[in-house]
Amino acid sequence: MPKVTIDVPEGFEDSVKAMEETLKRAHRGVEGASGR
Repeated sequence: MPKVTIDVPEGFEDSVKAMEETLKRAHRGVEGASGR
């Protein structure tokens, strides 16, 4: 992913981090459900 410098609204980065965290948890859940 290329790094880009942009002006982001206040709190936007926190939202992105929270979304990434949710995706990671969902991914782990899928791996667990597939019998690993």
